[in-house]
Amino acid sequence: MSLVPKPIQDAITVNYGNFACNTESDITVITFPNELEFITNIENLTVQNNGVDIDNFKRGKFNTEISNYLCGRDFDSFEIGVIQCKTNWNDNAQIPMLWDMIYSANGFAGRNITIGRDGFNIHDTNNFTYSFVTVPSNQRANYNSNSVAVKRVTNLSGGNYWGKPTEQYVARSLKEIFTNNFQSGYPNNIRTEIRVAIPNLSDELSYFNII
Repeated sequence: MSLVPKPIQDAITVNYGNFACNTESDITVITFPNELEFITNIENLTVQNNGVDIDNFKRGKFNTEISNYLCGRDFDSFEIGVIQCKTNWNDNAQIPMLWDMIYSANGFAGRNITIGRDGFNIHDTNNFTYSFVTVPSNQRANYNSNSVAVKRVTNLSGGNYWGKPTEQYVARSLKEIFTNNFQSGYPNNIRTEIRVAIPNLSDELSYFNII
């Protein structure tokens, strides 16, 4: 979460009175705008804030001030996807259900519950989704359309998924999450994008000293 631009951290913050907290976000997916600054190699990038250049690196690492500034500037064009990942569906399904309710309602004024801070709110983004992903680990459970655990996540804004083939009225296969929620991040369909990216994968990993 420390790598997530601060405007996005602020946007998903839930304020309960004077207490601020964030959802249990196991994965935060960000779809960046298709603007020059977001597709330029960091070594060739020049970003200015009020006419002053922002250093691209600090102590040899990417300077997050750049992503914070650009995200704040183009916040309305960003898409955010919060994904909660749990192995135990039965015991954890109520958590994403309640968080998604709060986000979808944009808080509850009567209970002094609000969304966002410092002028950033998820409802100002281009799109926001909240998803639940499970294995699940309870092999003896019989998940069907009438199961309480299933009903709790049926209407999540980003859908519910599991590591099995799609089962109607229960859960979609995890592979469906990319086309259901993040399709705008791909110029072509996801299969074409992966096929084009694979030959370049070794070069990219080498650049980041991963291999």
